[in-house]
Amino acid sequence: MNTLRTYLAATAALVALGATASAAQAEITTAASVGVYTDYRLRGVSLSDKEGVLQGSVEGGVPINENFSLFAGVWASSLDTQAGFGAVETDWYVGAKGKVGDIGWSAKYLRLVYYDADGLDFDQFAGEVTFPVGPISGAVGVVYDSYTPGDSTYLYATAGYAFPETPFAVKATLGYEDGTFYNNKMNWGLGVTYTYKSITLGAEYIDTNRKVLTSTGKDLGDSTVVFSISSAF
Repeated sequence: MNTLRTYLAATAALVALGATASAAQAEITTAASVGVYTDYRLRGVSLSDKEGVLQGSVEGGVPINENFSLFAGVWASSLDTQAGFGAVETDWYVGAKGKVGDIGWSAKYLRLVYYDADGLDFDQFAGEVTFPVGPISGAVGVVYDSYTPGDSTYLYATAGYAFPETPFAVKATLGYEDGTFYNNKMNWGLGVTYTYKSITLGAEYIDTNRKVLTSTGKDLGDSTVVFSISSAF
């Protein structure tokens, strides 16, 4: 029933966006992505038992004006059942985003669904502000997870730099999580990407200050380098 309600809510949101677009005589924008990753790390912890995953997304948006728009979509990832999160994760979401001068912002609600893993589905609320610092693109954000029972809050900051007239870019991430599953957990990362047309190759070093041990003794929170190939269209 929870999964059915999730699908119905997402469908209703897309219908509502379509109705808004019709009323405003605006065109619906679409975006999609697909990628292969050597590990699925969420806030530094592997959700795929350190195995490779396939990830993708589809999103539709409605521009209300040049500085404000609504959007809805779904993001999905394969998983490894050995990690305890089932075989597939889908994140259904709706939100709004806008821009004031050089400052961008976004806010969204997500329903995270883990198939083949009972009792793990939960609600999430996320907000982010983006801003330039000279040639560097910066962002700060907050994510609130509402579990059954319990909750958690995650704060993060990122900084990115695209090398002029080259296909290379770098990005650094620092995050802090506190709540039901992790107290005072930090994660950090440093990555580099190479983009050719619509294809992006990536490598990112990821680490945390926590050990997350499985029943077999594997540490899902130890340092690693995640390699990826993805495309956005």
